[in-house]
Amino acid sequence: MKVRVYAALSARAGMDAAAADALDAVWQKYPDDPLLKTGAVKLSIDGVIESHTAAMLAPYTNAKSSGTPMMTSEELDRIVALLDMRGWQVMIHAIGDRGIRMALDAFERAAAANPAPARGRRHRIEHIETTDPADIPRFGALGVIASMQPFHANPSPNQIDVWAGNIGPDRRNY
Repeated sequence: MKVRVYAALSARAGMDAAAADALDAVWQKYPDDPLLKTGAVKLSIDGVIESHTAAMLAPYTNAKSSGTPMMTSEELDRIVALLDMRGWQVMIHAIGDRGIRMALDAFERAAAANPAPARGRRHRIEHIETTDPADIPRFGALGVIASMQPFHANPSPNQIDVWAGNIGPDRRNY
């Protein structure tokens, strides 16, 4: 292999200690080396703005929904705390402002409940397409990586115009 790979394993709602043990076994089988790392787990909390499935704090401008998270806050907190306690870097797909807040809350609660892992915490939120302004400073305060893909801020009519139509011009700006 001539490229470096940081492979994120997958977790879902309902994850228990036995499922976490299975993830730990993969990590033990493939310990960190210069070319392959397996110390990350990815969860998803919501969908996308385009289909009104991103979890939002307020309803969509052009729909009667505010999106539905894929799990409760309590379930997300439980899974994140379990993985954090075992030293995993947790990555959460969260696009809507409600999903992002749930992820930040889960990371904050895990840090309060667990001692810092030996390798430190490098949790991250993936995509962060719409963030409530009140939550922006929390990324730095909690040491959470804001992993935003530039394509998702593409000013072409494909993306920004769809967002503006779905969530309104004010929320589009965040």
